[in-house]
Formats: sequence, C-alpha cells, structure tokens
Amino acid sequence: MDAEPHVDAPGPQGAGSGSGPQPSSHEITDIGIWDRATNVLAWQAVLGERHGTGDVSPYSAPARAENLSGLPPTFIAVGELDCFRDEDLTFAMRLREHGVPVELHLYPGAYHAFDLFAPHSRLGMSLHQSWRTYVSHKLAGANV
Repeated sequence: MDAEPHVDAPGPQGAGSGSGPQPSSHEITDIGIWDRATNVLAWQAVLGERHGTGDVSPYSAPARAENLSGLPPTFIAVGELDCFRDEDLTFAMRLREHGVPVELHLYPGAYHAFDLFAPHSRLGMSLHQSWRTYVSHKLAGANV
C-alpha cells in the first residue's frame, strides 16, 4: 500500500523507492475495487496518527526497510491496472538488488483482485497456476 503524501521521511514510501508517491497509486481512482481512496483509508486505519509522517516502522510498511537482504524468496503478482503496480515492481527490483529471489508476474489489463473476481478467466487461471507451481517448487525444496 502506498503511504499518502509523506514529509521528509527517509527511505521508501509504501513499497516504493522513496521518490514520492508512485504513479499507479494516483492513476487508479474511482474504479469501485481497491483504488486510491480505499488505499488512503486503509493507511489511515493502520497507521493512525503516524499516517503521513516519518514515524512509520518497516514492520508496517516493509519497503521502508533500508536492508531487505535475508528476506525469504518472494512471489509478486500484480495487474497492469492495479493501484499497487508501480510500487510492487519497484519493491521486486529492490528485493533483487538485496539478493532476495523474486518471481514477478505482471498481468496485462488486470485490475486489483482480478483473480478473485474472475477466477476462471484466462488471466485468473494463469495466476493461480503460477502460484501453485511456485509454492510446490518451494515446498519440494524445503526441509519440511
């Protein structure tokens, strides 16, 4: 989730790169699913008085952590029309820069939660198959 305007805070905003709000978090509005207004409301609910300040822990907004090394392998799937698109892509790049294995999927024309609204669509089935394959490969290699 993208943190609403942030004043002189060190490090990344939301899951972004620290360069301010990401474009997709401002582009995706009034679509009736998860959009900018819902995102701002969610951050206000999670952060309370800390919303919009530099006093936000990386445990609340993980991309604010300066060092992402040591995090587990990560699967990121996002739609092209999702308000989290840009910050997800930036977070994936930052994870890779810190040596974290990332499997990244960007679904053309897809909006937030497309796989829940249309699970039998070609894109929905593609995401679910990718996720199942990812998890099964990780579990097969794990010492469970």
